[in-house]
Amino acid sequence: MSLKSAAFRARLLFMAEEKRKYLRFEILIPVEKIRIEGENRPSDKAMLESISREGIGLLYEGDFPLKPGDRVDFTVSIPDRKMMSDVRGRLIWSKPRGYYLEIGLKILDIDKSVRSVLLDLGYSRWRARAAGHKPK
Repeated sequence: MSLKSAAFRARLLFMAEEKRKYLRFEILIPVEKIRIEGENRPSDKAMLESISREGIGLLYEGDFPLKPGDRVDFTVSIPDRKMMSDVRGRLIWSKPRGYYLEIGLKILDIDKSVRSVLLDLGYSRWRARAAGHKPK
C-alpha cells in the first residue's frame, strides 16, 4: 500500500469516527459582518477555518453566548478572485479553543460559485500537504 493510499484510508477512518458525511478542508479566511441570531450588533472577529460540502467551521471571538440552532450570518470574500458572498448557517456545535470559540455551522445559504472556489482552495491545500509541499 502506498503512503498516499494509506493517508487517504486514515482520513476516511477519521471521518467515520467524526460522523462526517464529507471531507473537511482547512482554509483560513477572515469573515466580515458576522451576526448572531438575536444579537443587534456585529461580533468582534471571526475566521473561516474549514469548509465541507455542507458545513463551515469558524473561529469566533465575541461575547455573545451561542447555542445549537442559532442562525449565524456573515460575509466572506476572496480578494484574489474578486468574489464575495453572504453566508447563512445554523449552529450545530461549539467548543472553547483558547481565546476563541470554535463553532460548526450547517450551511443554509451561500453563493454556489463562492462555495466551489472555497472548496477548490481547501482541496488544493490538502493535496499540497498530502504531497509534502507547503501550501500557499
